[in-house]
Amino acid sequence: MVPQHLDVVARTAQAVARAAPGETGIERILASHSGLGDYSLHCEGKPTLLFTENDTNNERVFGTPNPAPYLKDAINNYVVAGRLDAVNPNRTGRKAAAHYQVTVAASGTGIIRLRLSNDTIAEPFRNDLDQIADQRRREADEFYRAKTPARIGKDMANVLRQAYAGMLWGKQYFFFDANKWLEEHGADPMHPTTRQVRNREWFHMVSDDVFSMPDKWEYPWFAAWDLAFHAIALSIVDIDFAKRQLDLLLDQVYLHPTGQIPAYEWNFSDVNPPVQAFAAIFLYLTERALYGRADLDFLKRLFGKLTANFGWWVNRKDRAGNMKPPNDAP
Repeated sequence: MVPQHLDVVARTAQAVARAAPGETGIERILASHSGLGDYSLHCEGKPTLLFTENDTNNERVFGTPNPAPYLKDAINNYVVAGRLDAVNPNRTGRKAAAHYQVTVAASGTGIIRLRLSNDTIAEPFRNDLDQIADQRRREADEFYRAKTPARIGKDMANVLRQAYAGMLWGKQYFFFDANKWLEEHGADPMHPTTRQVRNREWFHMVSDDVFSMPDKWEYPWFAAWDLAFHAIALSIVDIDFAKRQLDLLLDQVYLHPTGQIPAYEWNFSDVNPPVQAFAAIFLYLTERALYGRADLDFLKRLFGKLTANFGWWVNRKDRAGNMKPPNDAP
């Protein structure tokens, strides 16, 4: 069974993965973390295990020497570019993957079975695996049935379930140290004449949280406007996570000293409609209607932070809707 909080990986330190002895016909990746402990990923079918570090390819990105021979793009280079020397032959590192090569006939089916566990399992793919999967499927059916209005038809219920499931699965751990990123790109807050790069006003920001993502493939970072509407949808299936999402961007490590909410990674200083207050009221009313409790502390907590954001709107926007850059004088 996948651990409940698997998405909060590497919050305090990097996890280290290494190959470990597996059973006949099985490969095993062992991951160790100072806070989360040890986990084993059992891979049926003897795939090739690939290992590398999580360091940026400085030579490719910045034209400077690399800190280590095995870099974060190594697995891509192995699989896509066929560079077999890109990964660590000692089969250890902070990133790992199981490389399967499967031929599937037209209209056929290919099955790959993996099992992640924090317990030692002598036979990870024993007969009860299918029973566990069936049990989880029944639990999911029961969960979504309770969230679906009785008056809608089967097709609409299926669409609603897919939408809810997409929201629940569309989460990602997002780590971004803006100060380090800007330093790498030659921006210095003490010397405004240095290279002009985006987000140069956001040296204070360090993201280290799990976010609801608009699309984990197209752009895997938070977007403040989207996040507010995500919280509204998530309130039906996970009200606590929805409230935490509204809290996040109003935290002091995100909110700009001027009171501006960071818009999205491409341009934190961009302006989004002030939808956070609307989403906060919506969540409060939803929780009171669906769960029978009124979380006034939630509203009070957000009100103070949104007041700072309102001050930014009042002082940083002119009558035509134009924005003064955060580093300009009022």
